[in-house]
Amino acid sequence: MYQTVGHEAVECIAKALELPLYRHMIVGKAERLGKTYVFKANDEVEDLLDLLRKARLHVEFEGVAAGAILSDYQRSRVESVCSRLGLQCLAYLWQRDQSELMREMVSAGMDAIVIKTAAFGLDPEKHLGKTIKSLCPHFSKLNDEFGFHVCGEGGEYETLVTDCPLFKHKMVIDNSELVMHSNDAFAPVAYLKISAAHLEEKPQLVSDDVELILSHLRPQQDFLFIETKETTLDMTRSCTSRTLRIHFDSTPHMFASPRSRVSQQWAWLCGVTHSETLDVAIPVETKASDALRNLTDQLLALSLRPAHVVLVYLYVRCLADFQTINACYKTLFDINPPARVCVEVGLQENQALVIDCLLCRDISEEGASSLREGLVEKKAMHVQSISHWAPANIGPYSQAVQLGSTVCVAGQIALIPGSMTLLSGGIESQARLSLRHTSRILAAHSAETGRMTLQHVVQGVCYVTRQEYSVVAQTQWQESSDRSGDDHLVGCGASLRDVVLYCLFNY
Repeated sequence: MYQTVGHEAVECIAKALELPLYRHMIVGKAERLGKTYVFKANDEVEDLLDLLRKARLHVEFEGVAAGAILSDYQRSRVESVCSRLGLQCLAYLWQRDQSELMREMVSAGMDAIVIKTAAFGLDPEKHLGKTIKSLCPHFSKLNDEFGFHVCGEGGEYETLVTDCPLFKHKMVIDNSELVMHSNDAFAPVAYLKISAAHLEEKPQLVSDDVELILSHLRPQQDFLFIETKETTLDMTRSCTSRTLRIHFDSTPHMFASPRSRVSQQWAWLCGVTHSETLDVAIPVETKASDALRNLTDQLLALSLRPAHVVLVYLYVRCLADFQTINACYKTLFDINPPARVCVEVGLQENQALVIDCLLCRDISEEGASSLREGLVEKKAMHVQSISHWAPANIGPYSQAVQLGSTVCVAGQIALIPGSMTLLSGGIESQARLSLRHTSRILAAHSAETGRMTLQHVVQGVCYVTRQEYSVVAQTQWQESSDRSGDDHLVGCGASLRDVVLYCLFNY
């Protein structure tokens, strides 16, 4: 979980930044080894929680930055600590292209030296102490030949930053010792032990210098660049798909008994709501709690539990009630909750919410030590960090849940990931960004098994606020998925902002 090589220079880094330093002895061990972290008293993750608690006694802060690019292991543990302390995890490097990120860091003026090597192709005698700038060509060559992680995300190497635009002073290493940890013939592991270092004054940045650095941090490429384009609706344009089914219904949904459809592996439960006798004056919290009790009862009737739920459609009468409903909803699910689509729709005046859900009857939680015959492992992507990748979880749901070859992706709206604000520019820009989120979630979730794309869609559901938006949404779908004539997209009316997308995948 933690890098300890180079810890001798941590005080120098704090002084270079002119920021206070808080340290804590690591007393725990890595007890929980799965991708998802669940609290355990003697785990090393709890040392981070204790350190942050101590720091909060002296400094007021709202977030914690994590440097994870690909590591779910690291990110999920920082997120766990932040969640328990009421802090926001920031992971702005998450899912970045490593070659591109390396070029940005070097061009922005970050000086870092390699202080540990642990991979084939890295020679301690030759590469320890060298700057990442000088080693970039070698890293790229290793990446081309062996799939080497250019930024060392696979543990290939560790670095120590000696200067960057945030430093008020530059660090100079005066003395170091090469320590051979494992003299393996193919991938020797060695590190530099820093015995002496000092700080030197550096010229202060002027406005032109700052603007130059910022220009390197605003790459005009797809990962960060979001086009905003005001849409002029062309109602003469038509979709080429023969399978687009569009349904708009402004009639308030009526109370009805919950209905279920059950197969050997799957179950579909719909129309779960609170008691019809709860009138308008009853608080939304009471109605939400009653509806969730009814859901639990329906699950028990099918011999199922909340852990069997993989996808939820949450329909609310008024989005202003969302926070209250959400607070009740999250009590039903533990870690790795189901994917969710939440939409404001026309319900009766005294009806606050309706729940539909998809369940898998033969399910085993991710990371289980063994799978009984016939059970399907549940794998969830539950990213709570704010990043430039895709929107962070703003509620108790997972971005994607996979069971066997089926993947459910949560509803996506056009939130700008880095700020979590809604994109302006109208339906075309919002549809394109929503689809980009869906595509990135799918690719990241399937990175280890072969990347899935929008072409693997079995069925998608798109909610729009105006009927004429359906043509634009369908056109953007066809352009983003590179498919025409065979799309499986269902359009529905909603009163949420411009567009929401949900997709069910198979590969």
